[in-house]
Amino acid sequence: MPRHRRLENGSNHFSHATLASALRLSRIRASCSCWQFKVYPESSSLFLGPSMSDSARRNFKRVAMGGTFDVLHKGHAALLSRAFEIGDNVTIGVTSDDLIQRLPKDHPVRPYAERVDGLRRFLGERNWSDRANIARLKDKWGPTVLERDMEAIVVTQDTRASADEINKLRKEKGLPPLHIEIVDLILAQDGRPISTTRIHRAEIDPQGRIRKRAQNP
Repeated sequence: MPRHRRLENGSNHFSHATLASALRLSRIRASCSCWQFKVYPESSSLFLGPSMSDSARRNFKRVAMGGTFDVLHKGHAALLSRAFEIGDNVTIGVTSDDLIQRLPKDHPVRPYAERVDGLRRFLGERNWSDRANIARLKDKWGPTVLERDMEAIVVTQDTRASADEINKLRKEKGLPPLHIEIVDLILAQDGRPISTTRIHRAEIDPQGRIRKRAQNP
């Protein structure tokens, strides 16, 4: 049975059931706080999943995210893209050289100044520089546990625990909790997550493509 019929004036008449179903679906989509990327092996571009409505964009004045940014890769691009989509201004915490020494890194990391230079170039290429603030991280929390007007933080499922810890500390300091925005991990051609460690091991390139050396050891 057809869901609607054509009226004489050319408009469509939908049943109450159809309209109610569409309304429920729109509410479900609007409430989702996860953003999905799809990576296709034949292309180096990022492909978005279902597009978000305009009302879901730029919901926050200040958004935070952080990382080491030793090698900028597609995973970083996903996090940064989402942060600038939902936030007017984005504070990007970059791990300091001193903090690097205290973290369990299984590969060498470039000096802070070089990593920040690369990040600034990336931001400039996307016209995000005017909306970005880079903060040197001397600990793993940075300004997220100090600034009241911070509203949201962008993480992956792997770093969700750190965001929960930040909100716990904010509560202890009498600060409002941050909205936690989760971005899916970006997968390489082999279906495993893209990471700086894998790039250093020459398994993949920053776009997630398998290197020939890894295919034929």
